Amino acid sequence: MRPTGLLVLLSLLGGLTVVFNLKGQSSLTRFHQIYNEIQHNLPNMPNMDQLKMLVSDEGVTDPIPICFLVSIYGKWAGTVDKVFPVRKLPFYESPYYNFFGFTNLPRWERPGWTRIVRNFPEFRRFITLSRWPKFQGWKDEQIQANCSVVIYMDSITEITGSSKQFQKLARRVLESEVGFAQYHHPGGGGALTEFKRIAKVGKDRPANIEASIEWLRKQSDFSPHCTLFANQYISYS
Repeated sequence: MRPTGLLVLLSLLGGLTVVFNLKGQSSLTRFHQIYNEIQHNLPNMPNMDQLKMLVSDEGVTDPIPICFLVSIYGKWAGTVDKVFPVRKLPFYESPYYNFFGFTNLPRWERPGWTRIVRNFPEFRRFITLSRWPKFQGWKDEQIQANCSVVIYMDSITEITGSSKQFQKLARRVLESEVGFAQYHHPGGGGALTEFKRIAKVGKDRPANIEASIEWLRKQSDFSPHCTLFANQYISYS
C-alpha cells in the first residue's frame, strides 16, 4: 500500500458506478444493469462456460490482491447496518480478495467478513469514528499485509460486479498517477449545495455544518461551484 498524501481526486468515468449498487434500487433496475453489462462484454449469447469466466479470476493476467472495507460503528450489533453477504459472491473463495469490517463492537459478526476492532476514545460520534477506516484504513497492519488495492464501501452498499470488473478497476487505480478513485456526485451543485442537502435530511448538526462552511470560505482556492464528488464507495492503492 502507498499513501497518496494530498488526496488528488481521480474520477474513473463511471468505473466505480458499474460495479456497485445501493440497496435502494429495485431488483428490475439491477437486472437491467447486469443484463446490459453481459451484453456489452459478450455480444453473442453466452454459454455456461462463458458466464463462469465472466465472474472468475481465470484468464486474468497477474491478479491484484483487493480488499473490500466497511465501517460498522454503533452502540450494539442490533443498531448497525447489515453488511452485504459476501459469501454469495462467485469470487469469494478467490485468494485475491479479502473482506474487512472495521468496528468498535467486539462481538460484531457477519459471515465472510473479517472483524477489525478499532476504537478512538478522542471521538464520541459514531459517524466521526467511521471516517478513520474510510480514509485511513490503509494504515492498519492487516490492510498493509493483504491489499494492493482497497475498495471502501458504505455498509448499505451491495456488490454486484464481477471479478474481472474489479480487477480492471484495481489495475486502473494502480496505474493512475494519484492512486485514488471516486465518482462524481449525481446531484452536483458544489459544496454549499451539498451542505444544504445534509441539513435538510439531518445528517449533521447545524453547528458542524456552519463550522465546515466557515472553514471552506477561508481557503484561498475555495469556489462554491467546485466539482462535487461522492464517497459511498472509493478505491485507492
